[in-house]
Amino acid sequence: MGFSACAPQELGGLFDVVFQASASAAGLQLALASSGFEGRVVELSWYGTESVSLSLGREFHQRRLKIVSSQVSSLSPRQRARWDAGRRKGLVFRLLEDPRFDEHCRDVVPFAELPEAYPNVVRSPNPGLGYIIKYD
Repeated sequence: MGFSACAPQELGGLFDVVFQASASAAGLQLALASSGFEGRVVELSWYGTESVSLSLGREFHQRRLKIVSSQVSSLSPRQRARWDAGRRKGLVFRLLEDPRFDEHCRDVVPFAELPEAYPNVVRSPNPGLGYIIKYD
């Protein structure tokens, strides 16, 4: 799909925006360390009830870094007028017609087996970007 993943150290330099999705304190700390002056870390992870401990000392303040929460259920007020729920849903379904997305969802978990499979779903590396939950 025109993108690849690698460790930030492999790219060299610092970034204006870093998208963090590891759901780990270490990943969030690395995202901050990979951000340049006035950089922004967009936190995509869901931590549930877990606490996250970060070092927000000198580098964080000196480089004026920002951590921004990603919210998937709503848009910012300046975009809501143009992007209502129907338009957003329509775009998602059009994008999902692209067969390249199928390459990123390899593991299928039947809904009935989800309670037993869930520990592996959240802990095991998936060769794709996500799991497919199959509803019968």
